[in-house]
Amino acid sequence: MTGDLTVNSTTIAVNLQGGLPQLGMSYSVLTYSGALNGSFNPTVKSHFAAVVDTSILNQVNVTITGTNGRI
Repeated sequence: MTGDLTVNSTTIAVNLQGGLPQLGMSYSVLTYSGALNGSFNPTVKSHFAAVVDTSILNQVNVTITGTNGRI
């Protein structure tokens, strides 16, 4: 996306297809060219335990940290 990304406790829903992900694996959700304004909700909606990672400039990634028992 071009420009700033503004979020307001936004939740990311992840539907991984094509097999089970590996623990610690990061998936790119989106990229943006401006500033990140606000923050994401720390809860990721998925069949896996995951966290939102914005530590890399202009990227939003989801990192798989485990399972949540609903596989």
